[in-house]
Amino acid sequence: KVQEATGRTVTAGRDDMHARDADAREAGFLVLRVGSPILAGAHRLWDDQGVIEYGEWCLPYRLVIGYEYSIG
Repeated sequence: KVQEATGRTVTAGRDDMHARDADAREAGFLVLRVGSPILAGAHRLWDDQGVIEYGEWCLPYRLVIGYEYSIG
């Protein structure tokens, strides 16, 4: 949808993730105690003109995430 709206095509991207303690805002949204462990991340998608999309997220400690991929 972003590409359709902007007319730009994503050519590269990056995801960064790190474990840390939840701040008050995050703890409130995730129904956790402040300082509970969370996995936080940010993603960026870009083309030769610059960033097209940027987003941040955080997950509570009790969830599992995974990626499926093919080799070959």
